[in-house]
Amino acid sequence: MLKAQWFGRRTIFITGLASLTCLLYAIGGVTPAADSGGNGKWAQAALIMAWVFVYDISVGVSCADTRPFCVDKLTRQPLAYCIVGETSSTRLRGKTVAISRNLYNIMSVVSNVLGTYQINPTAWNWRGYTSFFWVSWRRSLPPKHSSIV
Repeated sequence: MLKAQWFGRRTIFITGLASLTCLLYAIGGVTPAADSGGNGKWAQAALIMAWVFVYDISVGVSCADTRPFCVDKLTRQPLAYCIVGETSSTRLRGKTVAISRNLYNIMSVVSNVLGTYQINPTAWNWRGYTSFFWVSWRRSLPPKHSSIV
């Protein structure tokens, strides 16, 4: 289990994002094999499960509890929530968190609608190539000299 006190939250966050990016490239790269039949679909499914696992132990780690698969805490939240709260100044913290949560909710709706069209065989039918679209979204990294260590 990854612990923020051993590695630091910034290290866990950046390593997690790098690993997730590599896994998305691998999922997209396996798509031709998955389309031709055989065991390519199993490899793609295994990579997706690995992606979820890496997300849960890195970016999805909680602020209050750094155990990745903790079920006894109801307030388990992703590591990104900690970063939003710690990078803003004290006077603007409430406004920054409110703006980021609203933007997160708006982007969740947009990404859910896009994902439905991308995977649907009667719509865009991108199949596993959808991962190339999602890996192209720019990911922001936490500032180097902040309290997130």
